[in-house]
Amino acid sequence: MCWAHPQGSALPASQISASRPVSAQDVQKVHYAIEVCLMRCLSQAETVVCLQRQGVQPAFTRIVWQKLEEQNPSFFKEYSAKLQAAEGVGQLNLHSTPSTGVLV
Repeated sequence: MCWAHPQGSALPASQISASRPVSAQDVQKVHYAIEVCLMRCLSQAETVVCLQRQGVQPAFTRIVWQKLEEQNPSFFKEYSAKLQAAEGVGQLNLHSTPSTGVLV
């Protein structure tokens, strides 16, 4: 599930592209979109793909993500651990039988 602009429209590709200078509003929009993706427990790679579908250049998403990590290192450390734990549970569920829940 990808992020969409609150009014239901995607971020216009012409707004956040490599062809023009980035505005503070552009950064705020991508910051907000990343926060929505974080609430949905998406990884950085998943967030980049999601926002790319909305017209945001992957490099721009990675830069904003990096700045957020620099501003909130403890949050992102915990977030990364949470994602790794969830991934481990997902892998465990792939190896269990649906009827018994027993690992095979």
